[in-house]
Amino acid sequence: VEPGTGMIKAMLGGNAVSESRGLNRATQIHRQPGSSFKPFLYGELLYKGYTLATPLLDSQIVVDAGKAWEWKPANDNNSYSGKMIPMIDAIENSVNLAAAHAITELTSPDSVVSFSHLLGIKSAIPSFPSIALGTGEVTPLEMASSLSVFASSGLYAEPYSIIKIEDKNGKVIYSNQNEKRVVLDSATTYLLTTALENVVNYGTASSVRRFYNGIAAGKTGTTQNYTDAWFVGYTPFLSTAVWVGYDNPSKKMTKGFQYGGTVCAPIWGKMMASIAPKFSFINSDFIQPTSIGDELLCVDSGELATEYCKQTKSYPVNIESLPPRCRLHSPEEEHYDIFYGW
Repeated sequence: VEPGTGMIKAMLGGNAVSESRGLNRATQIHRQPGSSFKPFLYGELLYKGYTLATPLLDSQIVVDAGKAWEWKPANDNNSYSGKMIPMIDAIENSVNLAAAHAITELTSPDSVVSFSHLLGIKSAIPSFPSIALGTGEVTPLEMASSLSVFASSGLYAEPYSIIKIEDKNGKVIYSNQNEKRVVLDSATTYLLTTALENVVNYGTASSVRRFYNGIAAGKTGTTQNYTDAWFVGYTPFLSTAVWVGYDNPSKKMTKGFQYGGTVCAPIWGKMMASIAPKFSFINSDFIQPTSIGDELLCVDSGELATEYCKQTKSYPVNIESLPPRCRLHSPEEEHYDIFYGW
């Protein structure tokens, strides 16, 4: 999907079209996206004013999900640090427990669902905390189209494949007039893109770099039972979703080939390496808005650092909506909890 226009540049509904009996998996299957859904969670938090330095807890959590059911998420390797980690690291390394704490402590499932719909997800997403890990079902086209918003500085364009239809005399009988609307500010899209670039350069999608070295951002996804693997990646000129799985949604993938980072990200990287040279502007970067600037933030609170903060680091922030000065560190002995107050 072309960011900003919604034009579907290419679509592949399966690897054996002649045997698919008309099933277009890009538009007709609904599958859990796993962690590739996390950009909606973190995008919503950044939109609310949290920063890439906002600390998130990487520890076990049990959530009462109602109807006598408890949600007990876990990291992929079933380990956890028990420490606070900055949001940008949680995104880069796809830390499930940090996402679980984020959706239950900093926002709500309802807010994340609304945010995903704002960006173009049309499928019904259940309002449960587990959607932080992508338990709602979506189509590949929805994911490619929605994440293109982050590539186009907040502009959503309804995806389309037909530009126009003419009769035999050349008279135009249909002309595409797809809907376009600004759904997000450019500062939020740039900040999330910064984190998703780290995913490709250093994180769970670093396998992309074995094949493609151009500007890229994206997020991997793997479902809990290894039935679906995803990578949704974008550049300034193209947003693409890669899904790998079986038509039988209960069939698991072979060990070693069940992760979005090991199977889908390389597919995306090979594809981009093949088509990118055909675009004259392949080296263009994501546009940094004037509202973005670097600020020294407190590592412990994620807020503007003061002289009392012992650990600080520079992060890109929205300078038009700066976080408060650090309330965790002060000359007084009183302790301020950034989540619960004094």
